[in-house]
Amino acid sequence: MIKKIKFLFIIILTLFIEVNIVYAANNYSVDTNVFISSLNINLVIVAGSSDDGMIVNTDNIIPTISSGETFTVNNASGGLSVSPNNSNVVIGCDSNQMASVIVTGASSQAYTITPSSTLCVLPVSIRNSGRPPIIPATSTPKIITKTPNPSTILDNPKQTAHNFGTTTLRNGSRGESVKELQRFLNKVLKLNLVVDGKLGPKTVVVIKKWQKTNGLTPDGLVGEKTKEKMNALN
Repeated sequence: MIKKIKFLFIIILTLFIEVNIVYAANNYSVDTNVFISSLNINLVIVAGSSDDGMIVNTDNIIPTISSGETFTVNNASGGLSVSPNNSNVVIGCDSNQMASVIVTGASSQAYTITPSSTLCVLPVSIRNSGRPPIIPATSTPKIITKTPNPSTILDNPKQTAHNFGTTTLRNGSRGESVKELQRFLNKVLKLNLVVDGKLGPKTVVVIKKWQKTNGLTPDGLVGEKTKEKMNALN
């Protein structure tokens, strides 16, 4: 009888450990931690995210994202992978090797987001883009290797500024100004946006995130104040 009770207890305990946690639809008004027990990692669902429900497993999370919803999650302890990795997904990695995933819903779809304990690295396309390496603060960089032409410097005081154009860029905008904006976002946020000159919902989500981080109104509009802030980073 005692053996039967022990066996039953083991079965119940096993079932309890393996049961997945299912959450109802939620709008996240504050940053929210989700614990991934198999890796001892806390994922952070960023404030402003929303989903139609989420399953939390021992090794991943599976939110369902519907049209009009945006879901952003960060992992400061390693990388992130997403399935399906379709056109609605942006995977980023910042200078501190914190991975982020931004999913913009186009239709009701479940996304499996799996963390890893391996720190994220920049995409190959960005590593091979020819951008100059980051110089450590303790070193003394050699800024000028030859005597510059003074007239060139005076005639081009903002030669490193981004040309975002004179009009406000918004969802649906097209052209070279949008391409420059996409290059800026890829450079600063270490993303891999396609530089196609088309400003769509996917790019708007990234713009809002950048505006919020830099103390601007996160409206997704690239107007005078946002352009000034972006150019100030050169």
